[in-house]
Amino acid sequence: FHDRMGNVWILSPNRILKYSAGGTLLADLGRNKIRFPTGMLQTKDGSLWISAGFQGLARFYPQTDSLAFINLPSFPLSKPIQRMLREQEDLKLSRGNFATYPTVDKSGKIWLASGFNFDERTLQINEGGGFFRFDPQTQNITSFWPNEVPRNMLSALLQDQKGKFWLAIRDVG
Repeated sequence: FHDRMGNVWILSPNRILKYSAGGTLLADLGRNKIRFPTGMLQTKDGSLWISAGFQGLARFYPQTDSLAFINLPSFPLSKPIQRMLREQEDLKLSRGNFATYPTVDKSGKIWLASGFNFDERTLQINEGGGFFRFDPQTQNITSFWPNEVPRNMLSALLQDQKGKFWLAIRDVG
């Protein structure tokens, strides 16, 4: 990700690195401060936001190189998925939604796709999956769980010039 200052941000499974345009390491958000960062965006006011997999949405504060997490509502999981989560102790997951692909609309609200991804294999969850809208001004979160989404697994969410959202659905298109 490139921010407005020309810095390059590299997202890896459990850390985020910030480099200057010249290649100097400027910040390292250290191991395990963030788990599974999946996307990053910068809003009009210059704020940096990161979709953080199972941690939800995070705002980055460059003055202190710290993160503040916004928890997203959970969607219901089937018993087999709950059992699988309990068996995967290394992930230490407390909920099943996985926030990905943040985008910001013209009004400054942040949208995130939500699904479930594990070990590069997609688990199809028929009970949930959808997208969130977060308003940084009011801190309100709205969830959308469309029944029309096959297998309810969104893999991307984009907004076009006219304000219409386009959804990419895993294994469908």
